[in-house]
Amino acid sequence: MELPDSASYCEYFKCPIAGIVQDFRYRDLTHPAEPCIIEHMQDNYWPWACIIQLTNLDSPVTLRTIERVYREYTGGMPCEYKTYDEVMHQQYAAQQRMSDILFGFTLVAILISALGILAMATYFIRQRSMEIAVRKVFGSTNREVLQRLVLHFVRYVLAAFVIAVPVIWYLMHDWLSQYVLRIPLSWTIFALAGLTALAIAVATVFGQSWRAANSNPVDAIKR
Repeated sequence: MELPDSASYCEYFKCPIAGIVQDFRYRDLTHPAEPCIIEHMQDNYWPWACIIQLTNLDSPVTLRTIERVYREYTGGMPCEYKTYDEVMHQQYAAQQRMSDILFGFTLVAILISALGILAMATYFIRQRSMEIAVRKVFGSTNREVLQRLVLHFVRYVLAAFVIAVPVIWYLMHDWLSQYVLRIPLSWTIFALAGLTALAIAVATVFGQSWRAANSNPVDAIKR
């Protein structure tokens, strides 16, 4: 790109400016784009690091050649190198660990919630076995009884979802604010989470509800 005369020369380094790179990032996305000067190295300069592009990263012959040349130019100093993938992994290692921890806690929370809903469904259905039997005696179909039992627990899930959404939105917004570039919190994310929770709850209580809806009302009345 062409630069105006006032920005074509760097007074600090006493050298001309060849061009400007927009949003050049050399740190992770938790840091904003900061000023960075890329200059051509003179013969008397000594770099503290260099980047080498290889066509075959798995070639041991190429790596041994680089190490040999490096020792020749540095007087036998050992060559320490990292791949770009390793550098990126180190920059986001903390986020990856947090993701793994949250994934594990999520699985445990889903398991505990499913077991809790199953226990509640079993206790609730046993407590209302007489009511279910009376409803069937007075003409309620198995489908109506099943629908009534399932909807009873769906209400609890919806109430928990309404309470949890503001809390989750606040925590996610606070966490994403650490990143300069971040995704927006769309309503589809919360809708998908709510549908997933609803599906888990329905799948958990459906078996107990189906068994109660298809049971013989005479057995419940005898008990």
